[in-house]
Amino acid sequence: MHLTEASSNATYLSGKMQNEIINSCGTLIQRQIVSKINKSQCFTILADETADVSGTEQFSICIRYFDTDLSKIMEDFLIFVPVTDVTGNGLATVILNTLTSLGLNLNYLRGQGYDGAAAMSGCFNGVQAHITEKYPLALYLHCTSHCLNLAVSYACNVKSVRNTIGSIQEIAVFFRTPKRQHVLEKNIEKISPSLNIKRLKMMCPTRWVERHDSILVFLELFDSILEALEEISQWVDLDTSSTAKRLLIAMQEPEFVITTHIVAKVFSINMPLSRQLKTENIDLVLALQLANDVRTVFQDLRRDSSEGFSNEFKKIEEWSKTKNLDIDFYKLTRIQKRSINGNITAEDYYRSNVYIPFLENFLTQLEGRCLQHRELLQCFRCLLPGYIIYSDTDNDFKLLIKTYKDDLDCSEMQIMGEMYLWQNKCKSMSTSTNIVQLFCECENTIFPCIYKLLKILITLPVTTATSERSFSTLKRLKTYLRNTTGQSRLNGLALMNIHRDIPLSIDQIIDEFSLKARRMNFRLD
Repeated sequence: MHLTEASSNATYLSGKMQNEIINSCGTLIQRQIVSKINKSQCFTILADETADVSGTEQFSICIRYFDTDLSKIMEDFLIFVPVTDVTGNGLATVILNTLTSLGLNLNYLRGQGYDGAAAMSGCFNGVQAHITEKYPLALYLHCTSHCLNLAVSYACNVKSVRNTIGSIQEIAVFFRTPKRQHVLEKNIEKISPSLNIKRLKMMCPTRWVERHDSILVFLELFDSILEALEEISQWVDLDTSSTAKRLLIAMQEPEFVITTHIVAKVFSINMPLSRQLKTENIDLVLALQLANDVRTVFQDLRRDSSEGFSNEFKKIEEWSKTKNLDIDFYKLTRIQKRSINGNITAEDYYRSNVYIPFLENFLTQLEGRCLQHRELLQCFRCLLPGYIIYSDTDNDFKLLIKTYKDDLDCSEMQIMGEMYLWQNKCKSMSTSTNIVQLFCECENTIFPCIYKLLKILITLPVTTATSERSFSTLKRLKTYLRNTTGQSRLNGLALMNIHRDIPLSIDQIIDEFSLKARRMNFRLD
């Protein structure tokens, strides 16, 4: 009705009007999020940077806080900021100026979560150093997902593991052409018609923890891949047939088959931790508990490597029979024999040269990278039911009081008395109580200081997964055909796309839209 009856200069369908409406929606969403963050009185920054399709460096800023209304940990995207100065000082200035302009009270800033890039994590000139200089209570934590990814990456530097993963990736790339893929699909249909899998999964070049699914699919289709390579090796095309023959020979090497199974087993143990780290509601306590559980499993496997690998070796033999593979696992090559001392069996060779080094590498990396935040958690353990009986609670709590004295508006004697009451309450709680449940059971009126400390612990960043997820939105919104999208429009669309759960009424949008400066009065008949 409006479009048919309104005057031509009042249809509000121009690109400028669209951008203003989008901007109004984004502003309303931003305002609601900022209001919740300030209400929580405790938040941490999550930030990461990527280049968009036009080559502009986009800095994604997200906030982690506890929503008391929903009793839930929230990680909310706030804004994309284009940056040109990517030094630590430049990025720190962008973060602080942006948060201030959005209306956030930086006195409530209690943590920073970034990746390990020098510009972000540097202890002298990184973003975290410059922000900590102004806000000393904003503790920096290296993204645990990145730590885990680096741990897996370095653990895979064992020669056999590195070569095997490289071969699997090469085979996956080989079957990416339509003609070769058709041969693979034909053999899958012939050998395993019940399988829904029809193609190999490419291994992610950066996220090593995501390679587990690729290896599982590869093992599932192993016999089909062999048949496909055998067929392609008979082609007239010299390059294609010779490559297929080389890959076929590589796949039938005992070392390749055994190493693939070992990698699949180790990655499968690691996957629950990897998946959990992607969730928004994970807290630092749970993340470290899961990482510690993974380490314990690897320690048990290493301790029982003699019998454990013997059982694994037998399982691999049985698996090869189900796939109709004619592979002699007990035969060693001349090179393998020269690399060992004494007359040992093939099983001993693979145990000492593949299985044990891979486990030890993984344990070393996991200890050094993923469990590095334990020292930070050390003083907070006096608040947790599962740690109170083991913790030197008085010293730990005094350290917390000293660190967060500005947040705890009480005398030390009052706080210690509150602590003793809290410890008594914790005795009746299950040691498996997670930190969110613990926080919800902590009455603010009875334990005001404990309440504030638990809120800080909940808010401490674990990963930057939320910032990285916003990059997916960025790629959908700013494409090759829309590479001139303005920053205001981009942020408005991103906020509406990411925060679809935040309700906006038409009246709110119209009120916000009407506040924009314009030459003519806003009219909507």
